[in-house]
Amino acid sequence: MGKPRKTALWIIIFIVFLILVIAGTTVMVVLQRPVVLFIVDPIYEDTSFPLLRRLELYKVSMRNGWFLKVERVGLDLLYDAKTIQDTIKLLAEKTQSPMLLLSPLVTSAVVQGGPLYPLDDGPLVVGMGIDSTKGGFNIALVADEPDSGWLEAADEIRRKDASTPMPIAVLYTEDDVQASVQAEAFINRVSSGKLVRFGQPSSANTTRQAQAALTRMLDLGVLIVVCPYVKSLDLYVLDPLGEGLQWVVDESFRNVIPKNLLLGTIGDDLGASLAPIFEPASRKFGGAGTIILPRVRVYRE
Repeated sequence: MGKPRKTALWIIIFIVFLILVIAGTTVMVVLQRPVVLFIVDPIYEDTSFPLLRRLELYKVSMRNGWFLKVERVGLDLLYDAKTIQDTIKLLAEKTQSPMLLLSPLVTSAVVQGGPLYPLDDGPLVVGMGIDSTKGGFNIALVADEPDSGWLEAADEIRRKDASTPMPIAVLYTEDDVQASVQAEAFINRVSSGKLVRFGQPSSANTTRQAQAALTRMLDLGVLIVVCPYVKSLDLYVLDPLGEGLQWVVDESFRNVIPKNLLLGTIGDDLGASLAPIFEPASRKFGGAGTIILPRVRVYRE
C-alpha cells in the first residue's frame, strides 16, 4: 500500500505543479510580471532544487510579483567561460529577464570570464557562493559563518538530545577550514556532554580508518551522526558497520545517504534569500559594486 500511495502523491504534486506553471504563465502574460531567470547546474538541481523546492520558490516568486523561469545548463558548458556566458545572455534576451539568479557552479564558471554585463546596465545579476564576491555581480548571496543552517540543526538536535540517552557523533575533516568552523559552531551551540567529536585528518580516507571510527561509534552507542563534511563520506555511510546510524549532512551530500538513514539536511532557502531582492525597489541594488546579502540556510528534517 505504501508504494502506490507514494506514487499517487507524486502524481498529484506534479499535476499541481503543472497547473501552477500554466496559471503562472497566464498571469505573466496578462500582468506582464517580470521574470527572474534561474540558471541552474545539474548537480545543484538534483541535490538542492528538487520539485518540491522548486514549487516553494515558484510560489514565493509569484507572491512577490515575479514569475520564476528555470533553465538547466549542462556541466559541459561550465568548462568554458565564454560559452556559458553566451548561453546565459541568449536565455536572458529570450525571456527579457530583468533579474538572473545563478547557481553556485554556474557562478564559479561565469566569474572566470569577467562581468556578464556592465554593473550599471543590463539585468540584475545575482550570484551564489563566495565566487560571486569576486566582481561582476550586482548581488552576491553568501552563507553566514558559522552557517545559520548548522546552528538551526544544533537547536533541533539539542531538543532531541533531551529525549534520548544516546551519544551524538560529530564527524568532520579537521584540516578542512569550513568543515571545522561548522563543526565547532554546532558543538558550541548544542553544548552537551553526550557529543562525541570525530575530527579526522584529510589523509583518513581508507576503509580501515572509516571502520575504526564506526566501530568506536558503535561501542559508544551513537545513533545520530552530524557531518558538516568528511572526505570519502561513502566509506562511512555504505559500510555495514554504519547500518542504523542516522545522518545529518549538507544538502549537497543528500544523494550519498540512503533515504532511510537520512535524518536531516542543511541547505538553501532561496525564497528567504531572494526576499530583499524581490522588493519593488530592488533596482537599487544595481550600481558600481557588489552588494553581499545572506544566502539563507536552513535545517530540514
